[in-house]
Amino acid sequence: MLLLLLLLFVAVSAACMAQANGKSEDLPRIPIVNRTAEQIVPVETRTLPAPNNNFELEFFRNNAYDCGLTGQYTFMVINPTGGGGQDDEARPLWVYMHGGGSGYWDDDGTYFAVGAQTEDTWNHEETFDDLVLTLKERGVDIAGREDDNTLTRRLRGGYRMLVVAMCDHDQYLGMGTPYPNNPINPDAEVNGLQATLAAIDYTVANYPTTHVFVHGTSAGSVGAYAV
Repeated sequence: MLLLLLLLFVAVSAACMAQANGKSEDLPRIPIVNRTAEQIVPVETRTLPAPNNNFELEFFRNNAYDCGLTGQYTFMVINPTGGGGQDDEARPLWVYMHGGGSGYWDDDGTYFAVGAQTEDTWNHEETFDDLVLTLKERGVDIAGREDDNTLTRRLRGGYRMLVVAMCDHDQYLGMGTPYPNNPINPDAEVNGLQATLAAIDYTVANYPTTHVFVHGTSAGSVGAYAV
């Protein structure tokens, strides 16, 4: 771990020195992720009471980005409202990207993925209930028992939380490139990174935000690095 941090420090230091010396052309170009939040629409809102706070859960769909097989990319915003209603207080935003591995179709149409996963595991739209269940499986039962972990501590600390879907089974890395051998749409794309950044753009634009933190587990950690 110490060696990794040292290497990271050296890499960052070298990049900063190169920029300071006017040699930024020697650095690899940072890819620009084209994305849009213009087709994001609110779908449903729920208010959940909790022992020390109330939480408003808002569910959104981005109609600009299709999932691998059916539906579109979605996300959920969790607001600690105190007494209920829309929360307009400036808060830090905690972006959570869940796990799920990755998968692909080969030239023969066979789907390969992690463990017992199939093409139906992470290629369909994640519903409101799906995203709520994602949190409950990680110990965040907002209206009941809570484990003591990173997510629950952020909620108790007054953070706003953004939970993003993954439905191209691409570890949130898709930038609009083709989804090879897709059996439903020969023109399908993988859009995981685009949809995630669009969700962050939308949330920051519509909710007062002081800071943005990105947190991923398993496949989500790969996506968090990309963000």
